[in-house]
Amino acid sequence: MRRRGTIQAAVLVLFFLSGATGLVYEVVWHKMLVLVFGSTAFATATILASFMSGLALGSFFFGRFADRYREPLKVYAYLEAGIGVFALLFPVILSGVTAVYVAIYQRFDATFYLFSLLRFILSFLILVIPSFLMGGTLPVLSKLFVREFGRLGSGIGNLYGTNTLGAVAGTFSAGFFFIILFGAKETTYIAAAVNILLAAAAFGLSRLAPLQHQEHRQSTRSADSRPPDRPRYPRYVYFVILGVYGLSGLCALAYEVLWTRVLVFYVHSTTYAFTIMLTSFLLGIALGSLVFGRLIDKWNRQLGWLAFIEVLIGLFAILSIWEFRALDDLMVSLTDRVPSWQMFVVARYAGAFLIMFIPTLLMGIAFPLASKIYSQNRERLGRYVSNVYSVNTVGSVLGSIAAGFVMIPLLGITNGIILVASLNLVLGIVLLLANPSMRRSAKWAVVAAIAVIIPVAAAAVPTDRPLGLYSRPFRDLEQGGKVLFYDEGIGATVTVHQLPPDPADQQVYKLLEVDGVNVAGTMPMLRLSQKLQGHLPVLLYKASTGKDPDNVFLLGMGTGASSYAATRHRINRLDILEIVAAEVDALRYFRELNRDILNEPKVRIRIDDARNFLLATQEKYDVIESDTIHPEQNANVFSREYFELARERLSEDGVFSVWLPMYGMSEETFKILINTLYSAFPHVTVWYASTQPTRHALLVGSKQKLKIDYGLLQEELAHPPVRESLAEVGLEDVFTVLGSFITDESRLSGYVADSLVSTDNRPYLAYYNPIQKGRFPLTEPRVLQIFAQLSLPVVPYVVNMGAAETRIRTTLEHRSQARTHVLRAIAHDYGRDYPNSIAELENAQALTPDDGKIKNLLELARAKQFADAEKRAQPAVTEGAGLLKAGRLDDAEAVFRSVLEFHPASAVARYSLATIHYARAEHAQATEELLRVLELYPDNVDARYSLAIVHTRMGEHEQAQLELQEVLKLAPDHERARTALANLKER
Repeated sequence: MRRRGTIQAAVLVLFFLSGATGLVYEVVWHKMLVLVFGSTAFATATILASFMSGLALGSFFFGRFADRYREPLKVYAYLEAGIGVFALLFPVILSGVTAVYVAIYQRFDATFYLFSLLRFILSFLILVIPSFLMGGTLPVLSKLFVREFGRLGSGIGNLYGTNTLGAVAGTFSAGFFFIILFGAKETTYIAAAVNILLAAAAFGLSRLAPLQHQEHRQSTRSADSRPPDRPRYPRYVYFVILGVYGLSGLCALAYEVLWTRVLVFYVHSTTYAFTIMLTSFLLGIALGSLVFGRLIDKWNRQLGWLAFIEVLIGLFAILSIWEFRALDDLMVSLTDRVPSWQMFVVARYAGAFLIMFIPTLLMGIAFPLASKIYSQNRERLGRYVSNVYSVNTVGSVLGSIAAGFVMIPLLGITNGIILVASLNLVLGIVLLLANPSMRRSAKWAVVAAIAVIIPVAAAAVPTDRPLGLYSRPFRDLEQGGKVLFYDEGIGATVTVHQLPPDPADQQVYKLLEVDGVNVAGTMPMLRLSQKLQGHLPVLLYKASTGKDPDNVFLLGMGTGASSYAATRHRINRLDILEIVAAEVDALRYFRELNRDILNEPKVRIRIDDARNFLLATQEKYDVIESDTIHPEQNANVFSREYFELARERLSEDGVFSVWLPMYGMSEETFKILINTLYSAFPHVTVWYASTQPTRHALLVGSKQKLKIDYGLLQEELAHPPVRESLAEVGLEDVFTVLGSFITDESRLSGYVADSLVSTDNRPYLAYYNPIQKGRFPLTEPRVLQIFAQLSLPVVPYVVNMGAAETRIRTTLEHRSQARTHVLRAIAHDYGRDYPNSIAELENAQALTPDDGKIKNLLELARAKQFADAEKRAQPAVTEGAGLLKAGRLDDAEAVFRSVLEFHPASAVARYSLATIHYARAEHAQATEELLRVLELYPDNVDARYSLAIVHTRMGEHEQAQLELQEVLKLAPDHERARTALANLKER
């Protein structure tokens, strides 16, 4: 017995590691396959369906095989060895499949659905062998592990729970450490080596356990000599259990999809988000199976317990709808206590656990319980366990597809959760009705109770506001913000979010957000970035080659502003690739930016993965633009391989541009991004339009060194559609456009020499960026200071300046010097250091006194300085007003004078001081303060009226009348001024 216990403990260790490698493969292979088939919702669903279909087939086949083969450890060893060998070959196989896929894509002009079928066939062919072998491990080991039928629940619970706990470890290790430390391919090889070691260990255990095999054969002969066991339930019950547990698998994966689509608003769409959500989901299942599996064998009414668990899953799923409303406050409270990357992760796990833990814990109990109920004897245990596992896995595939492609688009996430929860409740009812040992009266009483619970719970659920809108990006909805458009589409949720009036200019702006992440909008800085992205690469191509671009490729639709900008030029065709279809539907809310771009005959829009398209197409483009996507959200379009792919699709003189975010990036990740582009293109330049303080720059790569023909550039800028479009953001003149040039590879190469290159195998940007962002929350000032340090004049690039060359060169030199001051000014602006920002802009204006753009920036900086001072002064002003009302004049005066130390232009502070002086009968001092208010704000009616009252008290009636007349000019309905003036005239 002791040897058997030791062997079973060893088997659990092996199965833990097997579960870990299985999920390592799923995570890594998914990342590798989306690089070929694309990261659209259809492509990722195809990959998941292929993997899980293999698991179901493997379980079904090996469950039957295990019942016939008497040495399960050897079978398990063969399975692990097969998985490991296949994993070693996977990168080679993937390369071959990629070549086949590209060849078919290029040869046949197939429809979207035909190519979706092709993706499924190819991904199934790649994944079916390893997943088939993985699916066989559980039913095979169940034959070894369950020695007594009476302990089937604990045996299956231990096996399934241990394997799932290993899956948690594998997901966490791959998602947080292995890929970035070793690389995706190397992680596969490490996992393969573990599988082969597991096979060797299993072979060793099989040799050390001959006694166990002998006992197995004896028990088999003994069992064969007995008449078969009488089934505990009528035959139909077993079919009901299979059907219910299959639908329970559908519910489980549907919940995972639905919850994940909401949780992404709260945990943010990073490469770590998937890991956090998946490990949270799996951990609940693992603990449920491990902790409760050992209790199942002691439960008497197991069918009733299974029905109760299904009902509880449904009720807790409905409860999750309320939990989402409190989720953001929970995570914010944790991160505010200890602002660090570690606490950021802890907070995200806390949020995911709040939603998922109890329902998944119940799901974990259900598998060993269903296996216990369904299994009729030990001799066919492999078949029974495989049947339960297979139907659940098939249900999981269907649940993932149903939730992602049917429920969310047709019903929405909240109603989808209600529907799936209702199905869980119905499954509980079905199990109760099928239970032959339960009295009919009790059955119908429970059915009636549940039948009441379903509509009551559904009616009580708050559906007036989508669950994602309780997250931080939408907190302004209580302060006047509005959601104009909301679409929970396939793959992502798109919103058009109207913000409350901006404190600086009182304008109302709109944002386009995907899963709560801003991708574009109408704010001045966003409009400037979108215009620069759309126009600059086309301008550079025209000025460098003297030709209009033939075909232009643009990754990402956004608001359509960049697309519209590109069509203002004399291009032949614009191909737009957008992965989220709902963004196209949202375009109507940004007509002021895109001018109904979809009706533009030059435009062809395709809903697909841009990288997949560039991989498979044979098109050549003169300009390729990667629009506003942050590397944190999609590192696949910021890798060296993607940039090389873009280079291959460029014409020889083509221009490639990629959006360079300056926020949410440390200097390290900023350097990685630049170095990654530089590893693919020999010539790289940086451009930053400074007519507004923006957080976005543009990286431009080219095969040939750029040559900017001044005459051609000026001619293109004079083209009416181009000039009109650029004038909207102050970029219409040639010197402002050329003044956007920052630096080139001559400076960049040395700056990034010691940095890493982000690749498909090691996506440093995706993994480092969220961590670095936690350490360096405000990065724009540092990046702008770097720009100022690396700054170069654009003059060496400019040719064909004609007879005015000397004047043009001088102007460009002055603009370059002024730009350095502007960059530093905007850096100070982001750091809220407005005095230094104003000083730098004054220096820039001194160099280029005729530059109206710098004058505008100076006015904006002064307005921000004032608004910031007003905000800082507000608490003290409120305190001073309270003291003044209480008659504590000395204390009030001290508070208001402290305000004037940092905000000398505070009208409220000076007016309040005048009131204090007036109360003390210090009329001269009161007059002095009121005159200072009017010097700053000549139209301040209250100050002018108060000044009239002071003049009256001092007996200066003529002066008082003049002030009152000014008051009435400014405010004709000012009754008190009219009355006071009449009284003065009567004297």
